[in-house]
Order: sequence, then C-alpha cells, then structure tokens
Amino acid sequence: MSIDKQLLRETLSISEGNRRNRKRAERIFGEKRVLGGWG
Repeated sequence: MSIDKQLLRETLSISEGNRRNRKRAERIFGEKRVLGGWG
C-alpha cells in the first residue's frame, strides 16, 4: 500500500519534471532553430 503511494508520488514528480524539461528543451531548440536559420 505504502509502496503504491510512493510509486505514485515518484511518477507524478517525474512527469512534472519532464513537463518542465520539455518546455526548457523546446525553448532551447527553438532558439537553435532560429539561429540555424540565420546561420
């Protein structure tokens, strides 16, 4: 029971972290794409 709650908490924290990383990656890749277009 407690293991399931711990797993759920870790899964939620991981998904939240992935959401932040995805936004940061999209911003970085977007900048690179713009710079690449000018380059």
